[in-house]
Amino acid sequence: MCDHEKPQSKPKRRAYLKDPNIKKAIESEHLTGVRYCSKCDKFLPLDQFKPPSGKNKRQFMCITHIREKARIEAMGTKPKRAYNILRSMARPDMLEFGHLKMNIGRPAVLHMLSEEHIANPGEYCLMPKRPDRPLSVPNSIILTRPQRMYLINRWRKTKDAQQYMRDLWHLLESPSSPPSSFPADGPAHPSETWAKLFDFE
Repeated sequence: MCDHEKPQSKPKRRAYLKDPNIKKAIESEHLTGVRYCSKCDKFLPLDQFKPPSGKNKRQFMCITHIREKARIEAMGTKPKRAYNILRSMARPDMLEFGHLKMNIGRPAVLHMLSEEHIANPGEYCLMPKRPDRPLSVPNSIILTRPQRMYLINRWRKTKDAQQYMRDLWHLLESPSSPPSSFPADGPAHPSETWAKLFDFE
């Protein structure tokens, strides 16, 4: 293939191959026992490179940099995967509460997530703070799956938005207490936690 037919990115990516010293070293690497790493910008022993196998051609990036590249790529996809899982789990709840839509954009949701949420998205759920309003970033909270099941089961029995909010408040106020110990009513007087939880508009 002629030079003018090659993609523009290739000459930029492998400009080091035009260096006559590097090119000569590559051709004789079976004698010298070293290969040029384009990321390290130096020659390294051959055992620091992955050996060619099958369709994998000779690589000019050492194993350390290959693993680093894979790690960065994986970290870039994990938040997207976490968002997709949380969103897909929120859809049945949307129908359960009788909502027609959700307003949970990915950038805003990802801003809410901790490293634990991203690493184990299947263990958590996005739930509305107020069930009488569609799920949105202001009207959402991250709960564990057991907490979600408790709220959903209570909602199915009562269909009472105020009772749902009281149940949610008790879950957050006493996370280690069994739900059976919760009083029927919420706080007698609006507490700081209650105001912070539900006065989001």
